[in-house]
Amino acid sequence: MAQFKGTIKEFTKYIGAYARLKVTAVARNYKQNKNCCEECGANSSLEIAHVKGKERPVLIAQILSEFMDETDCIDIDLNEFEERFTEIHLPLESTVRILCKNCHTGV
Repeated sequence: MAQFKGTIKEFTKYIGAYARLKVTAVARNYKQNKNCCEECGANSSLEIAHVKGKERPVLIAQILSEFMDETDCIDIDLNEFEERFTEIHLPLESTVRILCKNCHTGV
């Protein structure tokens, strides 16, 4: 059982990259099935983008807030975090969009 104990800032520093990769893994089939940008219809350089208000740091903070004590310290089992992080993204249509690089970055 892997545990994390620290602040949200520390959690993001150490676990944030893993969370980004987890979103990619969870949404891989969804992205392949979309096969084009949901904004402009382009079919190259597709990326997984979070819906406004449901960005990865927002979802992480939402989960961690349930494990925070009065000193803003978090104590969470990392397996439980992973399960909750996956669940909070479902259904994918409500949390992510498939966008081309230009639409995702706003170029």
